[in-house]
Amino acid sequence: MTEPEASRPAPSAGQNILGATASRDCIVAIMLAMIAAIVFFKTTKPTQQHFDYTFRIATALLHGHIGLEGRQASWLNEMVPRDGRLYSVFPLGAVASMLPVALLQRAHWIDNFPGHWVAAILVACVVYFFFRLTEIRSQPLARRILLALFPIFGTWAWCNLGFGGAWQIALGFALLGEAAALY
Repeated sequence: MTEPEASRPAPSAGQNILGATASRDCIVAIMLAMIAAIVFFKTTKPTQQHFDYTFRIATALLHGHIGLEGRQASWLNEMVPRDGRLYSVFPLGAVASMLPVALLQRAHWIDNFPGHWVAAILVACVVYFFFRLTEIRSQPLARRILLALFPIFGTWAWCNLGFGGAWQIALGFALLGEAAALY
């Protein structure tokens, strides 16, 4: 044994228990997040997935444009025409949140806007952070699980995110940002 190793105190039983609890909490949070995403995905129908304004603008940004050229589909009525281009009314943050998805399309891994998948991933992340937030107070595991699931399955989020459109996805990213900031 070297001198620094010998002078280090052995971990106490309390430290071992805290480490095991933190490890268990992380595993439970990840499993709960995956289960929530699967349940969400199976119980929602993305009826507004074709409203993919932010995704289209994110794709245009990757090509060096801030607007879309040409005539767009009639249902994309929230695009503002100006000088032969169409511009988004969505904030830059909503568009920036779609850049990773636009990169997937550019790499030819996806063809269309996967709003349902993006929403399910958002659900998983939100549930993960809300479960981790329940560590603040000592409470039974069942209660912690319910507190983590409630913001998704007990509020507007379940039905709203399930639509999978640009507005709903933007709200989902806002909820995720709030939960992560609280954590």
